[in-house]
Amino acid sequence: MSQSEPTLTNQSLQLPAALSNLIEPAAVSMYLNREWQIDWGAVLARRPRILEHEQALPPYFVLPEILTLLEKALHSVDHLMIDTVWHTGARVSELLALTPSSFHIDIENNDSFVSLQTLKKPRRGHPAISKRQAGPPKRMVPLRNGAYLDRVQRHLETFKTKPNERIFSFTRQTANNRLKRIAAQLPNLPFEPSVHTLRHSFAINCVIHGAPIRILQMWMGHSNIASTEIYTRVLGTETAHFMDAIQFQSKQTNGVLISDANKSLLE
Repeated sequence: MSQSEPTLTNQSLQLPAALSNLIEPAAVSMYLNREWQIDWGAVLARRPRILEHEQALPPYFVLPEILTLLEKALHSVDHLMIDTVWHTGARVSELLALTPSSFHIDIENNDSFVSLQTLKKPRRGHPAISKRQAGPPKRMVPLRNGAYLDRVQRHLETFKTKPNERIFSFTRQTANNRLKRIAAQLPNLPFEPSVHTLRHSFAINCVIHGAPIRILQMWMGHSNIASTEIYTRVLGTETAHFMDAIQFQSKQTNGVLISDANKSLLE
């Protein structure tokens, strides 16, 4: 992607060595040593073309739009709801099931995460949940943004939420209606936001920043990686630079002449 403001420099993310069995070592190395400079204006300009060409790709917001939504979300609950899906990719059912005990916050050791209950009903033919497993399966999504973690802690302390009390005590319809009211203040938004749109936006943001697809699959709670691979289609217009390294003609002769030494290869 081109280099322009705003510039985002991400801290390296230490991944467990066991994950090298899931993804290519080169991809791990590239991700751990990343420094992204993203032209968000160009990303926004390309989005209509990408969505028109990639019919399977769902509508999504990108960072500047999310920040605008957060700016307009003056109610603490609305702000935390948007913020949490943006940082975790939670489904609406998973979001509404969150309690303070779902969060493990350890800023000192950089070991914070949220535990999401994968509440989506399994499709017919999928293996049943183990009898030894109490309740729905869970997955861990790492949390590395200190400002977000601080907002979570402040919200929980302000509202005195009990450890096993739901943080968002409303229905999915109410959650989406709250988003719609915020969006009404932003007439230039290309889509009407929903919690699921924010979930897609989390996934797209991870793809744009180079998150390995297997890791994103775990974060999203997808049982089938094909569901995750859909998001990689956002990179359809970001692959041209790979073509720069491919040789299609002789650099010495500009592709016009073939030397005697190379003629034998064609005979």
